[in-house]
Amino acid sequence: MPETSLTNAWTALQALVARPGGRAITPLFAADPGRAARHSFALDDLTLALSQPALAAAVQAALFALAEAAGLAAFRARLF
Repeated sequence: MPETSLTNAWTALQALVARPGGRAITPLFAADPGRAARHSFALDDLTLALSQPALAAAVQAALFALAEAAGLAAFRARLF
């Protein structure tokens, strides 16, 4: 894994979090009425509601890019 891609991924994620309102969830729900339904998962009588964290689509994409840059897939493959 190239160190520059990992550094760039971290920098991009930090920039998204640092922007004004980057941690507010109210605008995320206002912009996406289906957010709660799309981020809720149920199994029998257990429901996980994951819509509350301030993870906008751009932040989620940045997290996936960071995982890729860090070599998470290769690390996970070595576990099995």
